[in-house]
Amino acid sequence: MTTRKDVAKLQRLWYTHEVAVSDQLRQAVKASGKSAREIAAGSGVALTVLTRFMLGETTMRTNNVDVLAAYLGLELK
Repeated sequence: MTTRKDVAKLQRLWYTHEVAVSDQLRQAVKASGKSAREIAAGSGVALTVLTRFMLGETTMRTNNVDVLAAYLGLELK
């Protein structure tokens, strides 16, 4: 469920043209051309965690973000 706080955050991101790290990570997963099962197996992130994250149902712990970003060859700037 999206809260007013979530909407306000998204609006700030939209108006400043910033893209949230979580959105960048979702985009990278989609752009990889690999299935969620392949990414989960290759990265070590549980398939359920990855799937729920990709659906926007939950966030991921930073350790999973780190592992997934490294697997996809991403770096934060």
